[in-house]
Amino acid sequence: KGVPSEIVVDGSWIRSPRRAVPVSDRGGIVIATSGTTGLPKLRAFSQAALLAMIERNLKYRPDDAATVYLGYGAASFPGVQGILRQLVSGATQLHALDTPTETLAEIERVGVTTAYLPPSGFLALMEAVEAAGRPPEQLRRIIVGGGALSPQQAALGEAAFGCEIINTYGSAETGSIAHHRPALTPAAPGTVGPIYPDLQARLVGDDGQERSADEGGELWLRLPQALRLTEFPSGAPLCDADGWLATGDIGFLRPGGDLVLTGRRSELLNVGGNKAAPSRFEALARRFPGIVDIAAFRAPDASGMDHVGLAVVPEDGFDGHAFEAFMTGHLGRLYPIHVLKLDRLPMSASGKIDRAALTDLVARDRDQPA
Repeated sequence: KGVPSEIVVDGSWIRSPRRAVPVSDRGGIVIATSGTTGLPKLRAFSQAALLAMIERNLKYRPDDAATVYLGYGAASFPGVQGILRQLVSGATQLHALDTPTETLAEIERVGVTTAYLPPSGFLALMEAVEAAGRPPEQLRRIIVGGGALSPQQAALGEAAFGCEIINTYGSAETGSIAHHRPALTPAAPGTVGPIYPDLQARLVGDDGQERSADEGGELWLRLPQALRLTEFPSGAPLCDADGWLATGDIGFLRPGGDLVLTGRRSELLNVGGNKAAPSRFEALARRFPGIVDIAAFRAPDASGMDHVGLAVVPEDGFDGHAFEAFMTGHLGRLYPIHVLKLDRLPMSASGKIDRAALTDLVARDRDQPA
């Protein structure tokens, strides 16, 4: 009596400890993944693995900056990595103040030359620059990680800040994989650059068979021994016996070697039995004028059927009716669409587009009484 028949385990069970919790007698940390594909997963980093990941970042993303701005929360894993990376490199580091405007003024005062930001922080700082009417004079590079920047966003950022914008690609389980300057490839959204040479890569289809570079498939990486992590608390290895790890990301390789990401296995939209990655619809939408940013997502209608949701951040003068006609004309009846206009796309805590929040927003609007 009084004993529940079931216990629901959800994200509220996972929180930061209130005291230091030893992981091993050799030192290390446990981190939780972003949870974009469900409940966050716990990963154990030994001291050696964490140092190896930091040294790789310094090797493949070299930066001679003497003073940097770290726009990630100090308790987040990107924030911890950033703090340790700058300690190893010897750079002075600045962290966020109470508001983007105050942060911008401090970036100018201390002479920051490189800024590390999640996408949401990048957009907030760009708004502060536009309001101020000029960028920090010494800032020469912004490195955005934790989520993708479209070529359009990157180009707007370069115009606002007067410096190059670099988008990095990686994960907690792999470390850094590639980086790219999106403004250089306006016709190829999703480009993340060449994979770093210490990582072996292959593309795998749904049938488990390896695919050619232009066919594309899920990206698998063979990691160096020092980067092969384990689950916590089980200690089970994340890689297979040969060191290969499935990233969950889907993409293909361009002739020059650049990796182009087209989606994640967990984000494929299934509309009437027709499956497609969100990037297919986003790439088509970007051909229409007047779009600052775009995200495709699952949009349920009143009957329970899914449509292709398109969340649009428009420029002034954007013609919504013409946009719907453009998309319908290209997609036909297989993919009915639902267009949502927003001032800004919602982001998860890890800086990725929150497609689930967009789905919830459409569902709530649909269920509101007329």
